[in-house]
Amino acid sequence: MTAVACAFASALLFFLRDAWWPLAWIAPVPLLWLTYSHYPFRAVVVATSGAVVLALSAVYAQYIAAGGAQVVPPAPIIVLMMLSMVLAYTVCLGVARLARRRLSPAWTLFAYPVLWCRISSDRTHPISSVGYHLIS
Repeated sequence: MTAVACAFASALLFFLRDAWWPLAWIAPVPLLWLTYSHYPFRAVVVATSGAVVLALSAVYAQYIAAGGAQVVPPAPIIVLMMLSMVLAYTVCLGVARLARRRLSPAWTLFAYPVLWCRISSDRTHPISSVGYHLIS
């Protein structure tokens, strides 16, 4: 039940971040709390998947209803985009959970933000970020 509550809270905060941008910083907190707690990782994966799918589907629906999409992508493309986001966020939380169990608290504090920024930059610039990180 706690995992479901965390998923709904994060999804709602992710959805409302367009109305008030500071919510984007608070939205991951319920899922991070679930990740760093004693709950099994399966519950974290299900909650993360649910939160991301709920938030993205609400954002897509709002975007299409507002007339922002001149050409609506086909449903399989939207599903693939959602699945890639679910996978990216689940990997990020999984590695953050692993860092919490194996590293000191100081490193754990920075594990999630560093991982999420790295994944976000790779999703935004997949070709240029790979080349940049190989040569740096």
